Amino acid sequence: MLFSFACIKKFIPDLEKTISEVAADLSTHAFETDAVNDDALEIAVPPNRFSDAASHEGIAREIAALYRIDLPKEKSLRLHAQLKNPFEIIIEDKDGCIRLAARYFENIKIAESPLWMQEVLRVCGMRPINNVVDITNYVTLLTGQPLHAFDADVMDGRRLRARRARKDEVVETLDGQKILLDEDMTVLADDVNALDIAGIKGGRKAEIGTSTTSILLTAGNFEGTRIYKTSRKVKIRTDASTRFSHTISPALVPHGIEQASVLLQKLCGGIISDVKEEYKGRDKMREIAFDIDRFNVRAGFTIKKGEAYEIVHRLGFGTKGTKIIAPLFRTDIESWEDIAEEIIRMYGYENIAPQAPMGSLTEIHHSNSFFIKEKIRTLLMGMGFDEVYASSFISENDAEKIDKEILIELENPVSAFYQYFRPTLLANLLKLEEGNRKHFEIVRLYEIGKVAHYKEDRLDETLKVAGFISSKDDAVFFTLKGIVMELLRRLRIKDYSFKEALCVPSFFKKGECLEIMSGTMSLGYVGTRMSFSNAHSAVFELDCNLLSQSLSLEYEYKPLPKYPSIIRDLSFFVAKSVRFEDMILVIRKVGGALLENIDLLDAYEGSKKDSERKSLTVRIVFQSQDRTLTDEEVNKCNSAITETLKEKFDIELR
Repeated sequence: MLFSFACIKKFIPDLEKTISEVAADLSTHAFETDAVNDDALEIAVPPNRFSDAASHEGIAREIAALYRIDLPKEKSLRLHAQLKNPFEIIIEDKDGCIRLAARYFENIKIAESPLWMQEVLRVCGMRPINNVVDITNYVTLLTGQPLHAFDADVMDGRRLRARRARKDEVVETLDGQKILLDEDMTVLADDVNALDIAGIKGGRKAEIGTSTTSILLTAGNFEGTRIYKTSRKVKIRTDASTRFSHTISPALVPHGIEQASVLLQKLCGGIISDVKEEYKGRDKMREIAFDIDRFNVRAGFTIKKGEAYEIVHRLGFGTKGTKIIAPLFRTDIESWEDIAEEIIRMYGYENIAPQAPMGSLTEIHHSNSFFIKEKIRTLLMGMGFDEVYASSFISENDAEKIDKEILIELENPVSAFYQYFRPTLLANLLKLEEGNRKHFEIVRLYEIGKVAHYKEDRLDETLKVAGFISSKDDAVFFTLKGIVMELLRRLRIKDYSFKEALCVPSFFKKGECLEIMSGTMSLGYVGTRMSFSNAHSAVFELDCNLLSQSLSLEYEYKPLPKYPSIIRDLSFFVAKSVRFEDMILVIRKVGGALLENIDLLDAYEGSKKDSERKSLTVRIVFQSQDRTLTDEEVNKCNSAITETLKEKFDIELR
């Protein structure tokens, strides 16, 4: 934002610094500032400081406070009304317009504005037009309050209304653009038509021209978000729209209109009326308790209470006992920390002596979640998986696949694609499958991240790991199940089992999903993905928080076996409905202490002749820790296993 250094010096006649010195000191203590030339300062005013600092008065206040220069006392600008204001001010759109004021002028003379005013406007990037328009622009630059003047003689009726635009209403702007409006926009209107796009751009209907003799000077305060959205929709960005978009103080309205009235009467002549306005709000200064001892501890240096108060007084603040009173134009001051920042920046960061940070050493605690994440990353990468980072949010379409009662909806989503926090990693992870399948025959991806949802009326946030394998191999489920088992083994989680999931989570295929249990805890799921064209896909999702509770951080060692093992392979037919997990439990129970291991060597279900049964080959390993087993012992145990399987599962040996 550009500022005229000559205009600033009118507020600080005792300023002896050069423009370069002022630019350097403002950059250190207030805002990033560059001296563009001998009379122009370019200042990066922060978004939260537009109300007080996006004006020549505000910058002059900052400079005077910085150099400890007393500003001249403001003279009373109240003008004597010579006639009654014939206009009625009405705010119909109370959400879009916060405050609106107007003053009527008769018998004014349109001419060029003074050269000194034109020079200020040019330095600040504005084009001089005529004395009335130039005064409104000049006072906007001076006070930070945008103003606008209408030709009162061409207005229909004697009412100025701030209302919502009508559907498909059109306003022709001062530069000749015809803008189509909608009902979400605010306009200033007479009894018939919209006169301008409120807070953004004036309209041609009531434009100030050479034949104008009566004007209605207006100053308003409009809701920032409404102005920002309207400006984006109509693709018009002006100085006024930028100011209103940053939410300036309603207290600027009377100040701006009085400043402009003085100049209009002086430079344009005419007869003036009283000011009429509508404002339901109440201007109340914010009082903030300030403890100097607390400040000295937090700031890292010591300052006396009187010196701190002297700094805030220079910035326009008031004091009352232990409270500091923020002026109405300082909308950015909300807390004790804001006051502390003002004092520190004016004191000077360069004046604060550096100190070594003080702290105490604490005992390092082992983080199970960190161990889990790093271990899982290492293991899955070793198994050919690639890690991805998907979005933490899901769209309305994704939400339709999930129970909406558990979803956490964002209050202010950045777009419709990010409306809810993800309750599962699979919601966004599986979107990557189709794109990767175009380039790779086998896709192995995983993600570790947090999910959140409502659980028993409270927000539950959990760290999870999820992944999938996608390929043309129809045995991809068994591959992924083996990987999950190896993952659990490497994490030293021993006591777990698989059972058919009664409540199938989203994105898993019903009837082909296993729940992984550790006691009464559900560690997660592994199963087949819901239908996906031209590919077989298996997915898993595990709860890292529960994994960390189940893992054993102690290593267990056992000596190598002294005695040889004996292997027996068992091939048989069994009904397809029989779960291999149930058979394992029976084999372990019958085999007892002699049984060392069980492996599934082969599984086949493709026979057309026997469509109700599947063929399995199981390898059973027998071994004793204290002797060499005999064939007689092993055969007896093997026979017992076979007979029990026949009895419980009706197997038929091959």
